[in-house]
Amino acid sequence: MVTTRPPVDSLAASTLTPRRAGIKAIFESARAGEEERHAKLEQLHKQLEAATANGQFDETKVRELAGQQAQLMADQMVEHMRMKAKAYSILTPDQRTKADEMHKGGGPYRRHGPPSPRSE
Repeated sequence: MVTTRPPVDSLAASTLTPRRAGIKAIFESARAGEEERHAKLEQLHKQLEAATANGQFDETKVRELAGQQAQLMADQMVEHMRMKAKAYSILTPDQRTKADEMHKGGGPYRRHGPPSPRSE
């Protein structure tokens, strides 16, 4: 099972021990909910596969399952933002500035989507 975590370790590395422990506790407390949500998403994916196997298609069933999946994904995003806000509140002003800079550009190695067009 692959779980993604925000790049908090780079921020936590420069913090004092109580601050690092506080950030770690925030993410550890959310782990059980993440694992449960992930298991439900896997189950829904299997149900979607079964509902469309061998060329069958029941739009009502697919929409129902897709709606459940969308709700779980929305819950996951809300929880991620909640953890991010809690971790941010623990940081010192200098660390907050660094975190803002990191998130503004998505970090040096983070890239989503197709490459941007080159201007020549």
